[in-house]
Amino acid sequence: MALLAAAGALLLAGCGFHLRGDLTGDLAPELARVQVTGADRDLVARLTEALAQRGAVVVAGSAADAAVINLSAARFQRAALTTDSAGRTSAYALSYEVTFSITAGAAGGAPLQAAQTLSLNRALDYHPNRQLQAEEETRFLETEMRREMVTQILWRLMRL
Repeated sequence: MALLAAAGALLLAGCGFHLRGDLTGDLAPELARVQVTGADRDLVARLTEALAQRGAVVVAGSAADAAVINLSAARFQRAALTTDSAGRTSAYALSYEVTFSITAGAAGGAPLQAAQTLSLNRALDYHPNRQLQAEEETRFLETEMRREMVTQILWRLMRL
C-alpha cells in the first residue's frame, strides 16, 4: 500500500501537478497601504476585510502613498442554460465578472497591475413552482461567488 501511495505521489509530482495550498502567503510590499474602490459595495467590503486580515493597512480616502485597487466593473448575469420540452427554462447559468486594476498611489499613479477580468460561472436548477427557493439559492450563489472572487483576486495580489 505504501508503495502504491509513493508511486502515485511521484506520478503527480512528475506531471507538474502541485496542490494549490491555502492563502497564507504575503502580499506584495507595494500593497502595505491600500485603498479599494468600486461600485459593488459588498465585494469592496469583503476584499477590504481580507486585505486587512493579511496585514495591509486599508485607507478609506485617497492617500498619496497607498496603492489603489480599482474594481472597475463587477456584474452578475443570468442566462437560460436548458429548457424543458415545453420551452420553459429548467436551468440558468449564473456568471460573475469582475475587472480590476492596481495603481501605485492615488490619482494616476503608475500601474502595478494592468486591468484584468476574472469570471466565475455556476449552474442553477429552476422549477417554476419553486420560485422562492430559486431566488434564495440565487442569493446564496451570488454571495459564494463574491467570496470566491475575493480569493481569486488575493491570489493575484500575492503574485505581484
